[in-house]
Amino acid sequence: MAYEMKADLRVVKTRAAIKNTIKQMICEKPLSEITVKELTERAMIHRKTFYLHYESIEDLFEDLANDIVRSYNERIDKFPPGTPFSDINGEFFEFMAEQEPYVEKIFCSPEYGDVLTRMLIEMIQHHKGRNSPYKKFPWEEQEIINTYLVLGSVNIYRTWVRDGKLIPIDRLRELAGNLMSNGIESLIKNRTLGPPRRSAASVRPWHRRRRALSRWIPASEGPACGRFPSRRRSVSCSPRPERPSSRPRP
Repeated sequence: MAYEMKADLRVVKTRAAIKNTIKQMICEKPLSEITVKELTERAMIHRKTFYLHYESIEDLFEDLANDIVRSYNERIDKFPPGTPFSDINGEFFEFMAEQEPYVEKIFCSPEYGDVLTRMLIEMIQHHKGRNSPYKKFPWEEQEIINTYLVLGSVNIYRTWVRDGKLIPIDRLRELAGNLMSNGIESLIKNRTLGPPRRSAASVRPWHRRRRALSRWIPASEGPACGRFPSRRRSVSCSPRPERPSSRPRP
């Protein structure tokens, strides 16, 4: 019995070492550069030990995805049946804001699209099986509705991350909940006087605005010149020609 417990503990420690190492590698390098060889070297385990636990890197990613989905489903299952969708949707953003950086990379990087797709399918199926307010709709219409809700939430989260998480998480929950539950028209009606004035702390820092603008401005016209082009005229990096003087020369 003691031997079995010791063996089980060894398995748990080995799997933890593998998962902790792959989480670091996800944050450090592209998916195409992650190899079993480097992973085992960094985790300080033998290559054969890795294959005792996983058949491939893809198998390891699937195990990671299952951990994320399982953790999310456990939080959603705490809500009683009949809970408004806005509350469940808000819990998604709370959950994502609390995750480790590797989860953010999986959700926001296109190279992890296949992994993310499998995760979202699992989330949708779990939610539909437990508490779906759309059970009266035909199944093909339920698929459309759930796809809209899930992908809408994921893309809102991606935009929030891309913009530096400038919006407080409570406001993000409120905004996403209103959009998903009531649509854009409800926001327009409730904001007839315009958006609230932003404080200095909420304004995007200059280096972030510059980086965002540089995506749309050619390098020869943008940051390399030390300024951005105005709407009225373009900016060149060449020195400005001297204007002829209107005064007569002596």
